[in-house]
Amino acid sequence: MTEKESNTEIINTKPKPFCFVLMPFSKEFDDVYQIGIKESCDNGGAYCERVDEQIFQEAFIERIYNQISKADFIVADMTGRNPNVFYEVGYAHALGKSTVLLTSNVEDIPSDLRHLPHIVYNDSLIDLRNKLTRQVEWFVENPPDKYKESEIDIELFCEGVNLSENNYIIEDGMFATLSFSKNVTLHNSGTKTIKGDSYSFSALTKHRCNALKRILKFDSDGHEYYQDMLLSEAQLPDGSYQYTENENPTLFAGEYKSIFLFISESPSVHDFTEKKMTFKILTESGKREYPVTFKAVEMDDFSLQ
Repeated sequence: MTEKESNTEIINTKPKPFCFVLMPFSKEFDDVYQIGIKESCDNGGAYCERVDEQIFQEAFIERIYNQISKADFIVADMTGRNPNVFYEVGYAHALGKSTVLLTSNVEDIPSDLRHLPHIVYNDSLIDLRNKLTRQVEWFVENPPDKYKESEIDIELFCEGVNLSENNYIIEDGMFATLSFSKNVTLHNSGTKTIKGDSYSFSALTKHRCNALKRILKFDSDGHEYYQDMLLSEAQLPDGSYQYTENENPTLFAGEYKSIFLFISESPSVHDFTEKKMTFKILTESGKREYPVTFKAVEMDDFSLQ
């Protein structure tokens, strides 16, 4: 494998860039969003959302602030000079967010903003989709500095599957239940030692879980026994949960070390299709994420014993 190919694989493990969309919520803009904006983001390699598609508990305007701050770039439709959209665009600009302005009428973009990237689509959704796709592709290929990070030379393995290269899928039962009880192996694929206090290793879940690691110990007589230790829990602003290992192993160049993890949701929290969990490695230079999917077994393949 060439160095370029290896770099490409690492980039592909990152989540898609997030585009937050600012626009009026009236029905006349539904096709603009679904066909002109959402399809452009899908085609360009990003994913997008409007605040009205999300489930949240904080105040509406606080959620908008949160999502603008979180977004990698912003798309805003200025058509009709909606004051809320203008205000939100101003907030995005204050945070230094890359922003693409859209309008069906150029007069709707204030003259002092027309030097910024903008698309005048004149009610043509095909024209909007083609032009915006090119803009999205540019943002994906030229990400903000926070993504131009040094490679994180830690690969994760589970049951022989390299999570750095694959979406690890667990199939079990008629319902998709998040129940993980396995060894996760960390591999230092680089040429330098990675000290345990130089990175963070955690699991992200949508719902609250029981989350612990199991370690092998020896008593004073040399007998083996296992000790369970809880992972540190933190609820994130979007309502999801993060479970973090408190004592990461130091990894010498080329070394493999395993951690036995038990992460499980309440049995009452299940789904008919699938659930997701993400392992995350954080360092001073950036992050890598490793997805795990829990799928229900197809009914044709599942029989009651």
